Amino acid sequence: FRIKNFYSLELNKNIFYENNTVSFSFEGIEMKNNIPIDIPFPPSLVFHLQRYLSYYRQILLTASIRSSGEHTNALWISGYGKGISEDRFRKMICQRTENEFGVKITPHFFRDSDVTMLTRDAPSSARIIGPILGHRGEVIANKHYNQSLMIDASRRHTKLLEELIKNSEGK
Repeated sequence: FRIKNFYSLELNKNIFYENNTVSFSFEGIEMKNNIPIDIPFPPSLVFHLQRYLSYYRQILLTASIRSSGEHTNALWISGYGKGISEDRFRKMICQRTENEFGVKITPHFFRDSDVTMLTRDAPSSARIIGPILGHRGEVIANKHYNQSLMIDASRRHTKLLEELIKNSEGK
């Protein structure tokens, strides 16, 4: 997903919850490449989504003194009791990742790192990067494939240097 798809999720429009199963669905016009997608939500995260929907989302919709009390199908709710804006969603991700990891991680970096790790761990998977990212050409797939090779080479180089230093100190 791109950030636009994530922040604009709406219950019973793009995200469907039924019988402990969750799925995402986007029409072609909602996607950058105009190709519709239907994919399952990760089963390991369903419990957390249920908790958010049944508890936290309800609080955000009603408890804020700034809440208008208007009904919204937006999945992500702001402190104003309304759907969250793209800018605010982006800032929240950066803030949360900085608090957790000590560095701001932008939403786009998640997409970038996912496919870089995929090609690093399974180089033959470079062929599926286009569909994963929603790209039709091979330019982006080649970029990530090359990036994963550089990361791997850098790690091997660092390991070799560390071994050489360790061996020279032992003499």
